[in-house]
Amino acid sequence: MSPMPSSEKAPVKFAHRVGAGILIGILLAIFSFQGLTEVKIGAGDFGWATREAALLLRGEKPLSLAVGFDWVPYPLTAALFGIPFCRLQPELAGALFIGISSGLLGFAITRRGWNRLLIFASYPYWAAVLTVQWSPLMMAAALLPWLYPVVIAKPNIGFPVALRAMHRNGLIVAALLTLATLLIQPDWPLVWWKQTRGYQGFIPIWGIGCVLLVVLRWARHDAGSRWLLLMGVIPQRWYYDAFLLWLIPETTAELVAAGVLSWGAFLATPATRTIQQVALISTVFNYLPMLGIVLVRKYRKSAEGESLDL
Repeated sequence: MSPMPSSEKAPVKFAHRVGAGILIGILLAIFSFQGLTEVKIGAGDFGWATREAALLLRGEKPLSLAVGFDWVPYPLTAALFGIPFCRLQPELAGALFIGISSGLLGFAITRRGWNRLLIFASYPYWAAVLTVQWSPLMMAAALLPWLYPVVIAKPNIGFPVALRAMHRNGLIVAALLTLATLLIQPDWPLVWWKQTRGYQGFIPIWGIGCVLLVVLRWARHDAGSRWLLLMGVIPQRWYYDAFLLWLIPETTAELVAAGVLSWGAFLATPATRTIQQVALISTVFNYLPMLGIVLVRKYRKSAEGESLDL
C-alpha cells in the first residue's frame, strides 16, 4: 500500500501538541533569558513595547522615546501587548515573550505533522529569537484564529497575516484595540508615521519581482505562490522578517532544504553591511529557495496530473 499524501496523514493529537508547545516555550524562554542576560540588551526588540506600556500605565505621553536607525518605533498598538510584561525585569520580559511566542507556534504548526517542527531549525527563526522579534508570534497568529489581533502590533509583517487569516471576530477585536489607543492619544498615528521616516528597510519584490509575477500567473491557484508574492511586497529590515515564508514548505524535504539554505544568510552577512547587502542576501537565501519550492511543487503536481490523464 502506498503512503498517504501529507494532506491525509493522521492529525497529531491535541494533547501532544499542547505538550510540545509547553516544552518548546520553556526551553526557548530559558535559552533567551540566559542570552539576554549575557549580552545585556534588556528585552531586545520587545523592549519598545514594554517601555511604552510602562508610560501608558504611569499616565505619561506615549511615543516620546528617542528613535533612530537602530531604534525604529512601533505603533502604539504594540504597547498594548507589552502591558502584561512591563513590570518585569527586561530580560525576563523578553524571554517570556519569545518563549510564549515559540510555544504557541509549536502548538499551531504541529497540527499539520511533527515534521513542521523543522521550521525551528531555520536561520530567520533564530534571528528572531536572538533579537526578541514578533515574527514567531505573527506566524502563530496566521494559524490560530484567536491570536489574530496581534497583527496590529507590527504592521509590515502583520499585514499579510491579517489578509491570510482574516475573520470577523478577529477584525472586531483588532479594531476595538486600535480604537482604544486612539482614545488614549488621538494623534499617535501621525506622530508614529513621522518617527518612521528614518526606517531602513527593503522590499524583496524589487529583486525578484518579474519572476514572482510569472509565478503568480503560472501558479495563481497555489497558496504558496500567493503567499510568496504577498511577502515580497512588504517592507523588511532583517532576516527575521522573512521567517513567515516558512508557511510555504509542506514536506520534510522542502523544510530541510529551505532551512539549510537559509543559514547561507548567516554565513554571507559581513560584520559591517548596508541595507542593500541585506536585501540581496535575504533574496538569495530566503526568497529564491521558496520560489524554487513553489516551482518544483507546481511542476510535480502538473506532471502527476498529466500522468493520471493517460
